[in-house]
Amino acid sequence: MKKLLLILFIISSFDSKGAIHQIQVWSGYMQFLPPNNIIVQLGDTIQWIPLDPPTMNHTITSDNIPVGAVPFDQVWQLPADTFFQYIPQVTGLYQYVCTPHIPNGMIGEFTVVNGTTSQKTYVPDDNFEQVLINLGYDNVLDDSVNTANIDTVTELQINATLISDLTGIEDFNALTYLQCQDNQLTSLDINQNTALIYLYCHYNQIISLDVSQNTALIALNCGNNQLISLDVRNGNNINMDLQGWSYFSSENNPNLTCIDVDDDSWSTANWSTIDLQHYFSNNCSGTAIQEHSSAKDLLKITDILGRKTKETNQPLFYIFDDGTVEKKIIIE
Repeated sequence: MKKLLLILFIISSFDSKGAIHQIQVWSGYMQFLPPNNIIVQLGDTIQWIPLDPPTMNHTITSDNIPVGAVPFDQVWQLPADTFFQYIPQVTGLYQYVCTPHIPNGMIGEFTVVNGTTSQKTYVPDDNFEQVLINLGYDNVLDDSVNTANIDTVTELQINATLISDLTGIEDFNALTYLQCQDNQLTSLDINQNTALIYLYCHYNQIISLDVSQNTALIALNCGNNQLISLDVRNGNNINMDLQGWSYFSSENNPNLTCIDVDDDSWSTANWSTIDLQHYFSNNCSGTAIQEHSSAKDLLKITDILGRKTKETNQPLFYIFDDGTVEKKIIIE
């Protein structure tokens, strides 16, 4: 009870008007995504959410935090907490762990800065910063760029430049066109880039992509990645109709099955550049089951990574000969 009261105090006792930064809890591989290089402003909210239905208990426990900061210790219990929020009130580096899985490397960190005294945007990837230098937005390779130099940029073409981390992209407030394909990205957070219209991030290693906040988006190519989660519910799918510059492609993502969309029937009828095992849903939840009534034969049962299995207590995908897929969780 004391721990619960502390968590409620952390969430409710501060009046935060800042941004919300999400960190995903990946139960199956015992990781936080992204694990580091997260820069937040003082008063912003850190929110941990489940990436996949947890198959074991985890904790979100502060380990090394600034003096005066409120510690936290959230138990991530089965079947799944929806989220846990923390609003830092002290600047500095915050390190946290999943206590039972420290030996597995389930650790993370974020840095809190005071925006009232900082006019810099943190850019930790040297290859990303070098591209910005080449484009004239920066002049010194020092992990930062003047925010005023980038917050009015509308177009950015940074494909095939060996970038593995796009931290800093969130301050490109006016960005409408982003080309970042053929890099080494494992994550891409564009929730703050609400003006974005065109996004080409194919040929990376991205695991999870959420464009639900990009309400102007009409072109998306996220093919040839390692996606297991894709949320395209931006309220504008109907304008991504494969006419002119409008475009949608998620092909060559073998670990992806369900894609969150505005209207599953419309997407099924209009978007065809997908893999055989891909299907559309208005809600790809961990317990959702796609119902299909037609006669069909079961080809195989796989786990979330596409491996054949019949083990229970995890998401299972039943793949049939007519191309349909049913997602089930059997608890024993």
